[in-house]
Amino acid sequence: MDIANENKRFELLDKFAEADERPILICGSTWQPDEAIITQYINDNFASPTFRFIIAPHEIKSEKIAQLVQNINAKVIQYSKANLENIGKMMF
Repeated sequence: MDIANENKRFELLDKFAEADERPILICGSTWQPDEAIITQYINDNFASPTFRFIIAPHEIKSEKIAQLVQNINAKVIQYSKANLENIGKMMF
């Protein structure tokens, strides 16, 4: 019960949210067909993006993550490589 009531803050995500006024679309437990639709949308709207994205793939194998990152034509950073200096500069 105590764990559920704890206030958990993710400083990097707070910084990402505060860096830009555009809404953030969180895509969780995504599979390849989902990611194809998401990356298509991102790439089609890169010039004037409406949203910023957090994508959390269901499969977290490094080769799958690398392929997803490679398919996006925008500034992308993996959460594991983010820090307080670079997270605010990311669009997706």
